[in-house]
Amino acid sequence: METNVIIMIISYLIFFTMFIAMPFRQKKIIQQAGKEVLKIHKKISALYVLVFMLGFLIIAISVINNFSIMIQFVFCACALLGEEIAMREFMFSGRHGLYENGFILGGMYVPYDQIRAFPVLALPKDEQENYDKTSLVISTEKRGNVSFPFADEEECKKVTEKLFEINPQFSKLI
Repeated sequence: METNVIIMIISYLIFFTMFIAMPFRQKKIIQQAGKEVLKIHKKISALYVLVFMLGFLIIAISVINNFSIMIQFVFCACALLGEEIAMREFMFSGRHGLYENGFILGGMYVPYDQIRAFPVLALPKDEQENYDKTSLVISTEKRGNVSFPFADEEECKKVTEKLFEINPQFSKLI
C-alpha cells in the first residue's frame, strides 16, 4: 500500500475517533464543571458543519492530488487541528457559562484553580481604558493569557462580577 493512502487512512481513523469521543469528552467536562451558575448566551454557528466537511475533503484532496508525503502530512494535520477546534466549539455550544468549578467560554473549559491573574483588571483604572471593555483577559496556569470576548460591555461586566462573587479569592489577584 502506498504511503499516501496509509496517511489518509490514519487521518480518517483519527478524524472518526475524535468525532465518536466528542460526547464522552463533553460529559466528562460538564461533570468536572459542576452545576451551572450563570448561563452566557453565545450564537451557535453553522460554520462547524462547514469545517467538518472541509476537513474531510482536505484529507481526501491531499491523496487525490498526489502531494509529497510531507505536504500530505501537513494538510492532514491542519485538517485534524481544524476538526478539533470546531468540535470543541460545537461540543460547548449552548453550554457557555459560569459553573461551580470553572467556566466554559470560547470552546474551552477553564477550572477556577487554574486562574492565576486578571492582567487587565490589575492595571490602574486609567490604563484599563486602553483595553477592549467587551473582553475579559485571564491568565491561566496552562494556557497563559486568554481573552474571552463578549457581545457587549454590559455582558462582560456581569460575567466578571459573578465570577468574583462565586470566587471571592479572585479579588486578591487584581
